[in-house]
Amino acid sequence: MRPWVKAPSDFDDLLWVDEQIWGHRLHDEQGPWLTMLEFLTVLHHHSEAPLEGHREVEGPLRYRPQRQLRLRNILFNNPHFLEVLVDPNLPSEEAWRLWTTRMAHKPLGVAEGEAHYEDLQQAFPDFADFVKVVEYLRRTAVEGLGGKRWTTRFVYPFGPASLYEDLREKGGSFQTDRLFFARNGELLYLMLCRSRRAAELGPQLVKLFFDRPNPSERLVEVLQGKAQLAPGDDLRKGGVLPYIRSEDFDALADDWARLLARELPAFDVLPHLVTITTLHLLLYFLRRAAEILELPRPTLALEMVISQRTAIRDIAAQSFEQNNTLPARAVEAFVRTVEGHEAWRQAMRSDSPQDGVCELLDQIFHWPSSEQRAEFPSGISPGGILDHLVEEVRGRHSGHVGKIHATWTKAIGLASKRSSRRLRYAPTDQFLKTLVLCCVERRMEFKAFLATLYERYGIVIGEIEGGSWVTDGLADRQAFERNARRLEERLTSLGLGERLSDACAYVHSVVERGR
Repeated sequence: MRPWVKAPSDFDDLLWVDEQIWGHRLHDEQGPWLTMLEFLTVLHHHSEAPLEGHREVEGPLRYRPQRQLRLRNILFNNPHFLEVLVDPNLPSEEAWRLWTTRMAHKPLGVAEGEAHYEDLQQAFPDFADFVKVVEYLRRTAVEGLGGKRWTTRFVYPFGPASLYEDLREKGGSFQTDRLFFARNGELLYLMLCRSRRAAELGPQLVKLFFDRPNPSERLVEVLQGKAQLAPGDDLRKGGVLPYIRSEDFDALADDWARLLARELPAFDVLPHLVTITTLHLLLYFLRRAAEILELPRPTLALEMVISQRTAIRDIAAQSFEQNNTLPARAVEAFVRTVEGHEAWRQAMRSDSPQDGVCELLDQIFHWPSSEQRAEFPSGISPGGILDHLVEEVRGRHSGHVGKIHATWTKAIGLASKRSSRRLRYAPTDQFLKTLVLCCVERRMEFKAFLATLYERYGIVIGEIEGGSWVTDGLADRQAFERNARRLEERLTSLGLGERLSDACAYVHSVVERGR
């Protein structure tokens, strides 16, 4: 049995269960791009020694994020543009005066002395040029966050000045928000630190994202002015990853290294990094659950969508649903493993087994509180107390962590309801492009490509990898062959595939075909 992972001393939440399996913490509300932004924020703080250290579970990750509130006010909390631009004949000098007066009236989150905008007028004498810059940066902001509050909207990560933490406004002040920057990015940083490629990747990432100035980053720097760090003298305490080594960390780092080796510009490679990282986090999430349940490595059966229903569609939906229920089953099984430990047996032999069991569960799972103990029925058995804990764990898990699989697979284009009412694994073209970039250096035989997808990610498309479903009578070989042929046709339409004869088809990398 694996050892219990002790909760951090400042952990003030009730229940420390999901975190012992996957780390503190993975969270569904933090989508793929928010995960990458948080990771880059951590990497930026450690850019002098990127991905170094943090090789042990003990000794937390620490860093200081930026806040960049002047930048965010200008880009996302700036209703005064429309007021100033009503009159197109307004002289630029007057437009600047009106705008700065109104913005300075309520410089939300900007410290006293930092609410001035005179430097902006010097940088953009023509107010119309300033407006164009703001509109450009708004258009290039991270997609999918337009409906969120202005403190949870992010400029595209053009460089160091573009990175800042998520905040929530409360009582006129600003606090770190752990809903959208929930620590996924911190765990990602720790995973790469503990991979075999850490020393190689760290300098490459700093060079790619921070050491290559670009015009867009320069515009961001001008709007922000002096960088604004999170207040206080103490560094931010980061997440807890309960594993020192894992093949999943190495596989993640291998794909990052492959993408970086393509020598794409940072703006081009970043979306692919976001997609493949989320896939690896999903696999980590599912594989830890399977280990708890002592099940084989999870597989993902993908349907290449056509209009009519097929046997592969049913298999893809079944595969999705099996994986979707794995984490909840694992959480319950993990809690019940306590009954097999000597500490449980000692508690059962004590003068008061109920009290002994409650103290043990509090040490391991941060539960129950004194108020919960008082609400237990009189004469409750130790087994009944454990049943109460399982119910609490199920409810907490279903609220956020249990939604990770469905939420993230849709976010990266791995799952869809296209042509069906059921959610199942049905990849988008963009997702397929990322897989090709990660798996194909220049050219690869099509069947070797299918085998590589299965070996690295557990992805099932063709008849060889789908053999277990054929054996079980859920589909015939021809169904999987047709599914693979549809993938080949999609890759060809994307300029990534080529058939030379009836027995010879190849997949080309995006980079190779683009040269």
